[in-house]
Amino acid sequence: MKLCELRSCVIFTVTYTISYLQVTPDRHKKLEDVQAENTLLKEDLMKLQKRLERLEREHQEHVEVLEFQVKAHRDDWEAERSEKQQAVQEKAAMELKVKELKKDLRSLKLKVLCLSSLLPGSVTYISPLLHSRCFGTGP
Repeated sequence: MKLCELRSCVIFTVTYTISYLQVTPDRHKKLEDVQAENTLLKEDLMKLQKRLERLEREHQEHVEVLEFQVKAHRDDWEAERSEKQQAVQEKAAMELKVKELKKDLRSLKLKVLCLSSLLPGSVTYISPLLHSRCFGTGP
């Protein structure tokens, strides 16, 4: 039984009892009968209240478990997201480093070519454009 249904049941029982006692055409019931009925109704009400309290506790415990699970999932998701962002940043930094290293390599290859052309007995031909790049002079 759901919590709201149980509350409705308690309210209905109390309302029914009150209206029954007020509207009953048989107002000449014996006092003992009314007291016995009242005792039974009080017992029923106590049972319903205890059940309601137990259901509310169980509901609260369930809510706490769900909140804990949601927090754990959120923490995991945020950790994964942070790791992915870090990996993307590291990849971008590495790609930039590779680009710089390739540029340095091209520059060093050019210097090796230029310097090897200056060696005695070298048959390496350097075009005037390449010569100007090697030595920073005009053709």
